[in-house]
Amino acid sequence: MTINRPENLFEGMTPAQYQQTLRDFPEHAQAVTRRVSAMSAHDIEAGQRQRTAQMVKLAEPMAAGYRADADPVQAEIHAQYQTLTALRTVTADEYRAMGRSCVDNEACRAAYEEIAPGLAAFQRDAIEAYATTRLN
Repeated sequence: MTINRPENLFEGMTPAQYQQTLRDFPEHAQAVTRRVSAMSAHDIEAGQRQRTAQMVKLAEPMAAGYRADADPVQAEIHAQYQTLTALRTVTADEYRAMGRSCVDNEACRAAYEEIAPGLAAFQRDAIEAYATTRLN
């Protein structure tokens, strides 16, 4: 399996496009808007690069054949969850819904699939495992 390794998957994405990916999570969208409004363009780009790197890091154990509930995968999901909860508290059910949106939201799914085929579903499954074992 080939993993694409873009530096910034979100380069050129407008705030309106990003908000569209968060349409099912209005509280999270508001938290992101507040955070981004206080950031410089350089800081926004750094955040985009960090999120892209997290997605690529998740693709690596998937490509190596690990299951979504395997320790290396769950370590990546934990890092993502920590980044997410730095913005605000997220319940287990909301995190599961965010995981499902990786597949159900066309824009999100396309971003994950650009890195590696099957990554959107792998992210969803890994989040489900994390929420079940660590957040319940």
